[in-house]
Amino acid sequence: MREKQPARTYYSKVESPYQWSTGETMGTFLTEMKDGPRLISKRCQVCGKVFCPPQDYCEFCFQPMEEWVEVADRGSIKAWTRMMHYYPGMPCDLPFAYASIQLEGADTCMVHIIRYSDLDSLNIDVEVEAVWKPEDEREGDIRDIDYFRLV
Repeated sequence: MREKQPARTYYSKVESPYQWSTGETMGTFLTEMKDGPRLISKRCQVCGKVFCPPQDYCEFCFQPMEEWVEVADRGSIKAWTRMMHYYPGMPCDLPFAYASIQLEGADTCMVHIIRYSDLDSLNIDVEVEAVWKPEDEREGDIRDIDYFRLV
C-alpha cells in the first residue's frame, strides 16, 4: 500500500486580457458614471419598468427602450452573500459582500460590493449608498463605484 502524501497547493495568477465593445446603451451608462458621476437607466415606454443597469429591450414586454432616466446612487439590499475567505482576483479586502441592490427609481437590481464592519448589519431591505472613486480615478467602469456602504 502506498504511503499517503499531503495535499499540495499551487498558487498562480491567471490572466485573460480581452476587450469588447460595450455598445451604445452600456457605453452611455458607463460614460455617465465616469463623468457625472451619476447613474442613468432606461424606462420601458409600454410597462414603465426602469432597468438599471440599462438594456435595449424590456425583458417583461419585449419592447425596445429609448427613454433615459436618472436613478439614485442609493437603494436597498435584495440579496447578499458575504465573502469569508480570500480568493485570487478579489475586488477588495475582506470583509465585504456581493449584493443585489435595487436603486431608488429602478425596478431591477444591480450587483455590486458592500463594505461593512458588522456582519449582523447586513440584511434584506437595508439601505445602502454608493461610494464613488475620486474623479481622477474613474475610468468608465462599473468599478467607478468603489463600493456601497450601509446608510
